[in-house]
Amino acid sequence: MKQLFFWILLVPIASVFSQQQEAKDSVTLPFKYIEDYTNQLNIKLELSNEIPAYKIPFEGSSIKIKPNLGLRYAFVFNYKWASLRLGIRPNNANDEEKGDPKTFRLKFKLIFPRWSHHFEYNQVKGYYVSDEDFVQNYNNNHFIFPDLKTKVFSGVTAYKFNSKYSLRATESHTEVQLRSAGSFIPSITYMIYGINGLDNYIDEDGNPQFRENFSDNSGFTGILNLAYYYTFVYKKWYASIFAAPGFGYDFRKVTEYNNSLYEKSNHNAFLTSLNAGSSIGFNDKKIYFGLSFKHSAMDFKHSEERIEYLSSQNAYFLFFGYRFKAPRLVTKPINKIEQTIPVLKQD
Repeated sequence: MKQLFFWILLVPIASVFSQQQEAKDSVTLPFKYIEDYTNQLNIKLELSNEIPAYKIPFEGSSIKIKPNLGLRYAFVFNYKWASLRLGIRPNNANDEEKGDPKTFRLKFKLIFPRWSHHFEYNQVKGYYVSDEDFVQNYNNNHFIFPDLKTKVFSGVTAYKFNSKYSLRATESHTEVQLRSAGSFIPSITYMIYGINGLDNYIDEDGNPQFRENFSDNSGFTGILNLAYYYTFVYKKWYASIFAAPGFGYDFRKVTEYNNSLYEKSNHNAFLTSLNAGSSIGFNDKKIYFGLSFKHSAMDFKHSEERIEYLSSQNAYFLFFGYRFKAPRLVTKPINKIEQTIPVLKQD
């Protein structure tokens, strides 16, 4: 993974630069690096092209599949330490031959001054073959997997070392970064997943077929990420970058079906990963907007006969948000939670 080595080299260079920049700021500028807006509710409208994709063994090849989805529209509600995302994901109406998937996704974040926790549940049913080379060899028809279902629960727990750097300024926009700063932010990523429904498919003539040989997969993946984040600030404008190379292990249970017989086995594999991205935007007292880009890559050491998450993906996000005084409908339940769990209350 050439990109992985590039980002590994970039992280320490950015770290040295940030320390020099922060030292300069501390001499020539006020010491205030972060403006706090956690007591205000902000609502963000987000548009993105993020789509889950996989590689599966089929007809002697390893092919790429993904659901027939269009752009995702989401409303994100941020207040204090809580961030809730509610999204709408319409199907791609112009590509009816690629199927009609059913999706459900819920994303929730808890972001504190030092610690942050991200949780997501993503369920998709119905996939088509996106590998054009494979499709061209089968009369240019996309094989639809109407019963293929993926269920993924994932989480990320991270710790921020530098108090001058605001992760909230880019993650939940409940703060504003006033001065350029960066921080080392290691994290642990975990995923619990299940993939099944490969027993049926639609052939090149549009007829449903039953596969005698197929497999169901389930498992757990844990990854340690060594990340560095940096935000450049110019007046009310900012530009952020981050790189998070990581390594981990995938523990998988595979059920192989052959006619009416089946066999269960366990498969473990080492993996390397890379998450990286950048964003540029405007961040004022009331409004904020911007554009961000994220790249993710995972290199599994499983054999080609195993289903795996697509190893490399790029996603773009366009967002606009507005801050205002939180209504009682929001403050009352949050205050109740803080009274019940005092550790959540901010100083």
